[in-house]
Amino acid sequence: MRAFFVIFFCFGYLLGHGQKNDYTWIVGGNSVNIFKYGYQWGTAIADFKKEPVEFRYDEKITMDFSGTNSIISNTDGDLLMYSNGMYVQNRYHQDVLGLDTISYSPHWENFNYHDYLPDGSPWKSGLPGDQWILMLPDPANDTSHYIFHPYVENQKGPLYLAHLLMTKVEFGDNRSQGKVIYKDSVVRSGVFQWGLTAVKHGNGRDWWLIHGTHYNQTYDIYLLDPAGIKYVSSASDIYRDSYRYVYGNARFSSRGDFYVVAEGIEQTDSIRVAIYNFDRCSGLLTKNSKKILTDRKIFRGSVDFSLDGKFLYYTNGYKMYQCDMEEEDIFGSEVVVAEYDGSISEIYKGKLIFSAMMLAPDGKIYCIPPGNTRSIHTIEYPDERDSVCTVIQNKIALPVQNFNSLPNLPYYRLGPADGSTCDTLGLDNMPQALFRFEQDTADHLRLRFTDLSYFRPQEWLWDFGDGTSFVGRKPYWHQFKADGQYNVCLKVSNENGEHTYCRNIVIGHPSSTQGLDDVEMDVHLFPNPSDGDFNLTVSSYIPQRARILIYNSVGDLIIHKKIFYGQNKIELADHPSGIYFYQILENGMSISNGKMIKI
Repeated sequence: MRAFFVIFFCFGYLLGHGQKNDYTWIVGGNSVNIFKYGYQWGTAIADFKKEPVEFRYDEKITMDFSGTNSIISNTDGDLLMYSNGMYVQNRYHQDVLGLDTISYSPHWENFNYHDYLPDGSPWKSGLPGDQWILMLPDPANDTSHYIFHPYVENQKGPLYLAHLLMTKVEFGDNRSQGKVIYKDSVVRSGVFQWGLTAVKHGNGRDWWLIHGTHYNQTYDIYLLDPAGIKYVSSASDIYRDSYRYVYGNARFSSRGDFYVVAEGIEQTDSIRVAIYNFDRCSGLLTKNSKKILTDRKIFRGSVDFSLDGKFLYYTNGYKMYQCDMEEEDIFGSEVVVAEYDGSISEIYKGKLIFSAMMLAPDGKIYCIPPGNTRSIHTIEYPDERDSVCTVIQNKIALPVQNFNSLPNLPYYRLGPADGSTCDTLGLDNMPQALFRFEQDTADHLRLRFTDLSYFRPQEWLWDFGDGTSFVGRKPYWHQFKADGQYNVCLKVSNENGEHTYCRNIVIGHPSSTQGLDDVEMDVHLFPNPSDGDFNLTVSSYIPQRARILIYNSVGDLIIHKKIFYGQNKIELADHPSGIYFYQILENGMSISNGKMIKI
């Protein structure tokens, strides 16, 4: 009995806290061009430990991504390692010892440009395949991690993967640079293609992996448990026809009950979206429904789910679609939630349409355009039906160019299937409360709250710190009566326990007369320099009358704009290249100033 409680406590703590292995993303590419062209080339970090998320350029990162991209952090969200499929670097942006090369094959050299960098070293530009690599924590302990990656060949046709390989890395503590246990170990040989994805087993500890074979004629299913990886089966109940499917993208729902593949149909303008049911206990994959999208404008398929798993999103490039996964006829519930707005890349003049997408820890879906771009579209409220989900095109202006790359990540905040036949480890879903908020641009006292809680909460109680409360998951908008500090708390519970998460929210002008003089003004402008599109992030308080004033080099005021909590787009596209100066005022008081450069 004593041993049982020790084990229960350890796993209960793991399930009940942390689970932030996906809180750091890295995007960007062609950093070698910085030696010729400067500011816009390089790699950026998306830091979801910041609220709201912060995208920032980091000159220490020299790895480039050309499609293949995977990354993993520890359970507290601190970066451990990342890879572009050709080599692996650690939190210090140095090669993990022994992993300066992975997945080596003769074709690997096609992406290795010798004597390319100024110091004569090679440029390992990154493998081009979406979802070719995946990093997962070891179910046996907290310090070791697996990398699943490909051996790539090319025989008179499309790239294909001849082997699924596995590398194991140990991180002894939070300062560790990583130690290789083994690398490039063959898991299975055959002819594989895209869509290496994973989902938590119903026992809450192990992982199921699915890997598509060539042209996705079937799907190989693996189980990762404390003993290691093992092949379980090849799915037999799948959609088969005479078409050849290429350049696919696959996702599990956040509930783990559906597996969806969106893949281009070779030599056509179509994409097939195929939905499968998935059993987290047995690993059984069975057909549900499928749909053919026409008028394809993107190279590869793209698909993802809302945080609550209720809605499915997919695109043909020009349109963003949504379906309700709880309807009997899933595709019969299809609606178009956004259409391409005609925006064009400033650098390459390409269309900033919809392409690869990924559900993020903040509950939003981030969607990149294809090719080299500096834009990211967002779906602000994916849990909402129809256009209320709010697609904002080009919401994020990246500090660097990004080339077809988002990290391949599983959904980490899925617990055991309580009460199921595979709920055998004594683990329970201890609910964890979490939320985010946004400001109403018309009324700074009105905030929208979005629930991000996980591990199967069943009851929600909101306390807004002003004497009012709300019962339920979605309070939507809350109206505060006056400026001040409010300790907003969300308590979630189920039959296993409860958890409370609080945020101290400062609303209005942080002046000493309100007792708020200790509030630090956190204002971040990026990218800087820029080709004309800047993001200004305000994260420390809810502005009341904050404005940004921008002056040209001779002191003329050219922009006077109101700004809000979160991300604000500042556009200098219609102004000449040069140096500009900005000042941010709140109720006439200067809270930030600096220089901005338009290239």
